[in-house]
Amino acid sequence: MKNTIILLFLIFIVHNIFSNDSLSLATNSYYMDESGLSLNQLLNMDVTTVSKSAEKQSDAPGIISVITQDEIRRFGGTTLKDILERVPSLISTHVFFTDLSTISSRADQIKSTSAHVLVLINGRPIREVLEGGVNCDIYNSFPVNVIEKIEVIRGPGSVLYGSDAFTSVINIITKKAEKNGMSLSGAGQKGWGYLTSGDATLKMGDFSIMAGGSYKQKTVWKPKYVSTSGIAETADIPNKGSGAFVNIDFRNLKLMSSYTDWTSRWISFTNEQWKKSFSNIGYNLKISNAWNMDFNATYTYSFFICDNITKKISHNIIGEWTNFWDISDKSKFVIGASCSRIQGKEILLMSSSAGGQLNGDSSTNNVISTDSSNTHISSTSSETIAAKGSKNAFSGYAQIDYRLLHNLKFIGGIQGNKIEHVKADIVPRIGAIWNPVNGFNVKFLYSEAFRAPSIDELYLKTPGVNGNSSLKPEKVSTLDLGASYQTEQASVGITFFRSYYSDIIAIQNTNYSNTGSIVFNGVEAEGAYCLTQSLFIKGSMLYQANKNDSISNLSPIANLSAKAGLSYAWEKGIIASLFDVYQGRPDNRYKGSLSTTDFAYHRLNFHSDFNVKKLFAIKFKPDISTYLNIDNVLNSRYYVTNASQTNESPQLAGPGRELFAGIKLSF
Repeated sequence: MKNTIILLFLIFIVHNIFSNDSLSLATNSYYMDESGLSLNQLLNMDVTTVSKSAEKQSDAPGIISVITQDEIRRFGGTTLKDILERVPSLISTHVFFTDLSTISSRADQIKSTSAHVLVLINGRPIREVLEGGVNCDIYNSFPVNVIEKIEVIRGPGSVLYGSDAFTSVINIITKKAEKNGMSLSGAGQKGWGYLTSGDATLKMGDFSIMAGGSYKQKTVWKPKYVSTSGIAETADIPNKGSGAFVNIDFRNLKLMSSYTDWTSRWISFTNEQWKKSFSNIGYNLKISNAWNMDFNATYTYSFFICDNITKKISHNIIGEWTNFWDISDKSKFVIGASCSRIQGKEILLMSSSAGGQLNGDSSTNNVISTDSSNTHISSTSSETIAAKGSKNAFSGYAQIDYRLLHNLKFIGGIQGNKIEHVKADIVPRIGAIWNPVNGFNVKFLYSEAFRAPSIDELYLKTPGVNGNSSLKPEKVSTLDLGASYQTEQASVGITFFRSYYSDIIAIQNTNYSNTGSIVFNGVEAEGAYCLTQSLFIKGSMLYQANKNDSISNLSPIANLSAKAGLSYAWEKGIIASLFDVYQGRPDNRYKGSLSTTDFAYHRLNFHSDFNVKKLFAIKFKPDISTYLNIDNVLNSRYYVTNASQTNESPQLAGPGRELFAGIKLSF
């Protein structure tokens, strides 16, 4: 840690000695990224996720954060999960063996998966529907080298996106093929770990293609643990995976496809593998200058296998038609409809003597257990179908905004949805956005969202857990009050939120049921400041409290979390950055045998990049950069908790410090 701080300080001194740049705060261009955008522009970019059309971040009817390409370049990140952890109020964790890498938004980790977070790729949903919300392969293997930016809605988004847009929507926006080019990179890690990636773009008139991929195999991690029989053992935990993405544009026709896989394991289980394939074909039809239509067909295939235990396969098909009207210079209107089908099955790969409850849900009643003494699956066959089913759903949605005054805008939206064999329902959105003075912004927003039951929750049949075909969707209603202020040099914001969850799906007496309600109350604060043209800092914090009818702090996520980043980028081609993620101590019920001092942690990451071509003023191609990435600089021991097993000790969540050194070539 001391050496890292010294390195940053030396780079800062070298810059001031050899650079002729003025660092006077009298200039109005305090910060400029490689695309030529100022800090002011970066902090108030056009976003498309909240309303499905372009609008300024300050004008969007949602609490939204943007991770720009410049931030990815500055702070690095070997996986999408690493990058998302820098977003205010998002944290990575895991609580059950079938989803070893979840993303929690606003401390909502009451499920055993990321079921309350919807992931989009270029605005199109990618859903795992068998267990519901399992996206660990995307978080760990999606090629980060193809990402242009990431937009994150903190709060419900079901009015325009339907099921799973419950507490957050993450939209991965990929790079466009604006010119011909190619880049390759590779990095090594002690213990024969390595990371590789590459991408290429081609543009020929109206035709363009962007394709990229990555493969990683990190050094095997060997933690020690105590098995359920009380025996001390060591596990070999792999962390490897591949990802690929391609986007093809020809005039108004767009085709994109992605593939991700990831291999790891729960400490006391065998190796596990996740795979996901996603494809979308879209067509834009311009009716007039004020009216556009989008047609999209989307398919997602998800696969999971845990050796000798279980295999899960699911399919999700969506057809959607969306209309955009510019009614006037004061009002916009979007209206659309979609139909979808989910289908899947779970197969138990167990001998007649094997057992265990294979589907857990870390919900309100704390009854889940993976202890093999609780249940036994008996079968004379090596494979038993535990769940199989399908469902169709239909929805229609609309949203309108109207600018009553030049500094006051109102928003209203609604979605009606009908799931097969479930009563039709609606979710609304209303809000107001006020800009009393230049740079100051106030948002008052109310929105609702839902999550449809997964196939396992509907149809699972085992002695340990049974599905319930009469389940209703989970619901949430959220009130957000946010205020932000922005100048050429700085940005600060604060948001107060209250979310009321109802009909939460959990296991009661071995059956999935709609249980009770949960309330989350919290406050978020965030800010960014450019000290000089090269030195940039940002930070955020979250404090929340949650409870149901009888338990406070039900979520295993800490009440308090904070994040801070410091980045120095010299125009001659040197970048050095630190980013720290702090998680406070969760409720004592989750500490098991750990002392309370073990439970809070700092996870500090360091990233540096040296552009050889810029640094030495080399005229010829390719661009050559060397980089160094250190995850968990302080070698902190941090733990994840299983919210359903409060009597067990938490497990170590990571291997400690990891160092990667690599090179990148751009043509």
